[in-house]
Amino acid sequence: MRIKQLDHYNIIANQGVIDRVINFYTQILGLEVGPRPDFDIAGAWLYREGNPLLHLAVVDRPDESTPGLYETITGSLHHIAFECQGLDEFKSVLEENGIDYYQTTVPGTTIEQLFLHDPAGLGVELSFKAG
Repeated sequence: MRIKQLDHYNIIANQGVIDRVINFYTQILGLEVGPRPDFDIAGAWLYREGNPLLHLAVVDRPDESTPGLYETITGSLHHIAFECQGLDEFKSVLEENGIDYYQTTVPGTTIEQLFLHDPAGLGVELSFKAG
């Protein structure tokens, strides 16, 4: 038994936040809205090169009365990371859109990283390998 790779991650929020999250990931990071199964709750799936990476679900406020999958918020996920190309272009897009970021180099490597937050407050790491 083994894990092969990260399949997707899920963000839940109210409709207003989900709308801003969709805009952020499509307009800023270049993901694309794609097909989604007809679940009982509203949401969207965002894709990159035909792969659904981000699943979004509209949940106003999960609590003990919310049945099933979204009855609890874990709150421990710090960030999601993407391997990227085009460091300068990404920095320009972030700056043009007023998105704060922190840049660092992984010690002992030539890997540059940008850290920022999406509209739902989730940390996002954009990682750029030199060469």
